Amino acid sequence: MPTNLPPEVMLQEGLSHHQSGNFPLAEQSYQRIIQQYPNYAQAYNYLGVLYMDHQRTDEALRVLENGVKNISNDPTLLNTLSAVLSGKGEIEKALFYAGEVVKLMPNNFEAHYNLSQMYNSLGSVEEAIASLRKTLSLNPTMAEAHYNLGVLLYTQTKFAESSKAFKNALQYQPDMLAAHINLGRVLADLEEYEQALVHLEKALAIDPNHSKTQSLAGMCYHFLGKMDNAKKYYLKVLENHGDEAEIHVLLGNLYRDLTEDDKAVNHYNEALRIDPDNVIAKENLQKKASRQISQWHFSMLADTPRNEAYHRAIQKAVKSEHLVLDIGTGSGLLAMMAAKAGARQVVACEMLESMADTAREIIEQNGFSSVIDVHNKKSSSLRVGEELPAKADVIISEILDVGLVGEGVLPTMRHALKELAKPDTIFIPQSAALKGMLLQSDGYGLVNPVKEIEGFDLSLLEKYRPGDTYGQIHLKTVPYQKLSKVFDIHFFDFTKAYFTTTLDKPEHFPFEVEIEEDGILHGLTFWFDLNLDDEITVSSGPDGEMVHWGQASYFFTNAREVKKGERVQIEMLLSDMMIRFRLK
Repeated sequence: MPTNLPPEVMLQEGLSHHQSGNFPLAEQSYQRIIQQYPNYAQAYNYLGVLYMDHQRTDEALRVLENGVKNISNDPTLLNTLSAVLSGKGEIEKALFYAGEVVKLMPNNFEAHYNLSQMYNSLGSVEEAIASLRKTLSLNPTMAEAHYNLGVLLYTQTKFAESSKAFKNALQYQPDMLAAHINLGRVLADLEEYEQALVHLEKALAIDPNHSKTQSLAGMCYHFLGKMDNAKKYYLKVLENHGDEAEIHVLLGNLYRDLTEDDKAVNHYNEALRIDPDNVIAKENLQKKASRQISQWHFSMLADTPRNEAYHRAIQKAVKSEHLVLDIGTGSGLLAMMAAKAGARQVVACEMLESMADTAREIIEQNGFSSVIDVHNKKSSSLRVGEELPAKADVIISEILDVGLVGEGVLPTMRHALKELAKPDTIFIPQSAALKGMLLQSDGYGLVNPVKEIEGFDLSLLEKYRPGDTYGQIHLKTVPYQKLSKVFDIHFFDFTKAYFTTTLDKPEHFPFEVEIEEDGILHGLTFWFDLNLDDEITVSSGPDGEMVHWGQASYFFTNAREVKKGERVQIEMLLSDMMIRFRLK
């Protein structure tokens, strides 16, 4: 080939060989151009691409870096070099060159988009979001940029903004499968289950066998109380993914809420066979074992101060025109208090079939069956206009355990606020304040974890002790040494919704406590002051009125010696149905 040809002509010959698959001749053509015209950027760029096509990454990198040394201001060359470095995992270098492209082409949306990809790969979320926003200011119709923005906003739990971004992506690319799935997910997190299902069903129309979408759709139907629809989707996932713990947990939850206990237990056990550390299956099996009608019902009914306090609060709140909802009615006592206070109608719900049947009999025996309707359902399965004639004026509940949250008060109130309550609905109780105290308890310290007792090694019993959870303690009957003053842990306002928090992704609340006495810090005890309204409060504390509750106890696995005046760092882990603590 003549050496006096312009580089453009020589490049066309190289491209012709490249496109026809004659790679050796294409390589020779590009190299000849570089030899004769060392400042001709396109030759470096196409030779680098040629090497990448043949997985000759190191040669591609060498050629492109040489090109950038000779021509430092060519955006195409810089962009290709950035892509090659990114593919090799050298993200910081790739980010540098992507930034150089943006400097050269500040109004090029693709340059900003590529920069966002580099930031995202480095975990620099804020910078990635800023680059995506710049991309969209230059090209508002770029569906992929809207989608990626939605994903990043979701990681920051900015659910409303994330939802908007996914909707924008679908505006410009209506058949984007991932956008429909992720929009369904974020709408489910916002508890907008009907809207979530619109997009999940569209995703399944595009890919009918997408198991994650089937699971999510099943969960939405489950939360809506449409159990047949939920089961249909869960069973589809089970058919193809029966070796995954998640689907057995979901089916266990479904059968639990359908009160088909044997099936629920079978699926939870299968989940634990596949994943022995599955915290949700473990927790639900523990709760299943404790849900039989037991003696605590009688001790609660014998708690006169508790009964009197609820009675006074209900009498103050309930008016003759009110529709009252009693969640977790148990014996029907609180529902009857509301009826006696003059409520127009009381709707009561109770999950346990045997308890619901007994409550109906008690209500009829006391002459309130014309006012009170009892439904054997979770409150989340009640429908306004069906079981509940309208949204309630007053909502009463006592779905509390010794540690406050273990019976599901947070998710139950979250659903009630969204679906069953008016803006001015009265909640009884309306809030609770969690209190705590650090302690040394030599006896409990021996069994948290189980170790030597009276010179005998009993550590094999440890596998039978409940794990990372709190238990009940009655401080008036247990020897202990008080290591701190009583301190505030957390305030729960039941008139405001809490975001969903799972056992494996709890919220973290750090706090600091000053030690009052030298000792061994084994754990802490905590209790709650229950505010039925602005004036009536009862406490489960050691000097409180509600003696049947006792106090909750949490013992650290890393107990240690502490000194008076020392400030101890502790963290509360709050999930929907569990409180745990960590000693720093």
